[in-house]
Amino acid sequence: MTLVGTFSGGGGNVCPETRRGRVLFLQAERPGLWRMRACDINRMTMIGDMLLPGVNGNITRFVSFGRDCYTFRTTEHQIVLITPASGAAGKMAGH
Repeated sequence: MTLVGTFSGGGGNVCPETRRGRVLFLQAERPGLWRMRACDINRMTMIGDMLLPGVNGNITRFVSFGRDCYTFRTTEHQIVLITPASGAAGKMAGH
């Protein structure tokens, strides 16, 4: 394993999407507010971010499914789905 770079502002919960050339990070901004960031793994740059209000507890699982769809659960028994219909995925994809 070889370190090829680091992301400024990365960290937190990670969802790699190597086939799509990006990695996503979930980070707590403050209680009840999280930020999801998408970074290009080839250019090592951020390509989009969004705030996720109303998320309580800590993230225990963060995965992608389908095209531009993400889900995670929290220690406060929340399940959060982010889909293209919510308008969030387009922001994350840099559209």
